[in-house]
Amino acid sequence: KLIPHMLKRLEMSVNKSKNSASSDTNNVHIQAYICGTLVVCIRKLPMSILGSFMDTFMLAFLEVLKCGTSVCHEEALLGITEVVRKAKDKCMRYMKAFTPLLLKSLNNVLEVRVCGIAIGLAGDIVEALGPKIKPIADNLVQHFLNLLQSADLMRDVKPRVIHAIGGMALALGKEFQRYLRHVMGMLQKMALYKFEDPDEDDIEFMNQLRESLLETYTSIFAGLSDGNAQAIFRPYVDSVWQLICVVGKDEDTEDSVLISAVSLVGDIAKGFGSQAAGLVSQPAIQELLHKTRRYSNSKVQERARWAQAECQKATAMH
Repeated sequence: KLIPHMLKRLEMSVNKSKNSASSDTNNVHIQAYICGTLVVCIRKLPMSILGSFMDTFMLAFLEVLKCGTSVCHEEALLGITEVVRKAKDKCMRYMKAFTPLLLKSLNNVLEVRVCGIAIGLAGDIVEALGPKIKPIADNLVQHFLNLLQSADLMRDVKPRVIHAIGGMALALGKEFQRYLRHVMGMLQKMALYKFEDPDEDDIEFMNQLRESLLETYTSIFAGLSDGNAQAIFRPYVDSVWQLICVVGKDEDTEDSVLISAVSLVGDIAKGFGSQAAGLVSQPAIQELLHKTRRYSNSKVQERARWAQAECQKATAMH
């Protein structure tokens, strides 16, 4: 009974905004509050209750995005996030109407919260749709690359963009190769990021950035490997190795980043087989594996030993 009442109240509030020449602060807060309440309802209630309301939820949130302020946009995007998570691949039917508004939110780099939520939502949509994301993949990938290039976007948001690219790579599999040159070029530029005299915030950012890069390289390679197209990744391995070596030598590298680094070494050894023998035999890679196999963190040790085993298999096949 609460949901229809809230949806009706939201519709009235949105119509009031459309018919008003100036912004009504109280009305804005009402919209944000109702959207926030609906977010909780969608998150907590089962589809057996929500099913008949899903289209209405989506239409309501779209109307808020069309006329509301940034505060309302945040809540509406969070609402759409919950709809996507519940609807899964059935959310495809909303994409024609929603995609232009999603792209507009991704472009809104000066509203950090709006842009950040939109990036996370884009990632959820990619995960929900899988290969069905293809019709809007061009637009999304281009916007992700634009965000990484943007000097106006807060640096802390960029690792989230990189993760979203990784999700796209997994969703598209070998079809991602059409973006490979541009994406890898941008990721290689991001990997060069460094500070002369980093403080704690800089160190935390660098760890987040490097982990997102390593995980996205892993996703790209996994997607290509699933389609037996891993060979086209070979020209980029040297630059990936450079990042892994930097991670291994940096005393400020966090354990989770080391796990991502050695896991990627193992994945490449396994994916390329005998062709990886020369790659994994490089002194810097062997030094990293030697270091991490004796690391204090047992999870780092475990991944390093697995990676070492895959490297040994590749070398034995050569």
